[in-house]
Amino acid sequence: MKKNSLTSIAFATIALLAYSCKKETIAPTGIKLNPESLMSYVGGKDTLKTILSPSNASLDITWSSGNPSIVSVNQSGVVTGVAAGTAVITATTGNKLTATCTVTITKWVTYPNNLAEVSAMVIDGGGNKWISTHGGGVWQFDGARWTNYTTTNSGLANFNVWDLAIDAQGNKWFVTAGGGISEFDDTNWTTYNTSNSGLASDFGSTMAIDAQNNKWFATVLGVSVFDGANWTNYSSTNSGYPDNTVAYGMAIDGQGNKWFAGGGLSEYDGTHWTTYNSSNSGLVSNQNNFKALAIDAQGNKWIGTDSGVSKFDGTHWTTYNMANSGLAGNWVSPIAIDAQGNKWFGTGNGVSEFDGTHWTTYNTSNSRLAANAVAAMAIDAQGNKWFVSGGVLSELFAQ
Repeated sequence: MKKNSLTSIAFATIALLAYSCKKETIAPTGIKLNPESLMSYVGGKDTLKTILSPSNASLDITWSSGNPSIVSVNQSGVVTGVAAGTAVITATTGNKLTATCTVTITKWVTYPNNLAEVSAMVIDGGGNKWISTHGGGVWQFDGARWTNYTTTNSGLANFNVWDLAIDAQGNKWFVTAGGGISEFDDTNWTTYNTSNSGLASDFGSTMAIDAQNNKWFATVLGVSVFDGANWTNYSSTNSGYPDNTVAYGMAIDGQGNKWFAGGGLSEYDGTHWTTYNSSNSGLVSNQNNFKALAIDAQGNKWIGTDSGVSKFDGTHWTTYNMANSGLAGNWVSPIAIDAQGNKWFGTGNGVSEFDGTHWTTYNTSNSRLAANAVAAMAIDAQGNKWFVSGGVLSELFAQ
């Protein structure tokens, strides 16, 4: 009898120990995903994390994609971009609670090259990309082959090219710092400098071409205009052009007024000069340190500075910076505007797109940009965006 009692006690003890060691299953009462929205690219991989309530709830999750042809997901929450588009990823608990993440996938292609000290980029009518550099001449990319034009293998006037533009006839114009202006018609080179033309200085910074095909060049001694035969110079001694100003951005509005971003924002209407700076306007930069300029279809001026972006509608000024908007970085250069009116800002922290309401930033974590510092940008006839960062040319396909 005593033996049976001991046996019963032993079995009861074992059962009690087994129960106490058994892990208690706690059903979740809520679930969220982090992040709840995600941007990635074709081939990109990101891991979604679940947040359960209570925090010690059982992690029994099933993952699914609303469109696996755009975004796939495995049972560890790793999403992979398959094709450009948007799809919803759903996480479902064992007791059928759900949470979602909206994933947007973009398509990128990179074209590696050792593009050092890039200053600007334009795209010609044939889709060729022309990229100017500080010290490395000019690069041309036709989609397959790279060609480097220098002072040793072409008629380029100087290795140091600050800006470039393409006229209505398809001629390429290169603004150099020290050699004047070089024109290239795809066969012949022509150089304009202070010894053979009316160019104000051989040290130029930027240029623009107006509707009459006049070329406007900013130099260290003012602005020079070339109509194909004659030269006209504007400086602080013969016009209202600001004293000791080097423009780093130039644009022409729909009325033909010329705008120069340098030691302030200067407007020339063909007769009068008006200059806006941080002391008499809402320009964001106290140092008047302007890096880029673009004008949209409504005539708004967008000025990139070292302190964010200033927008000028002709009356009012608006400032966008990291503190009050989704701008990725306060150092802004370059600027481009697409056919839909979206503004694209190259910064030291990636590219920011602004549709007038919403901001989207592309950087090395969610795109195929080679680096976050963007040196040059252009938009082709198909609406694809091209960026130079980290010595690499990257293409973002239009969706």
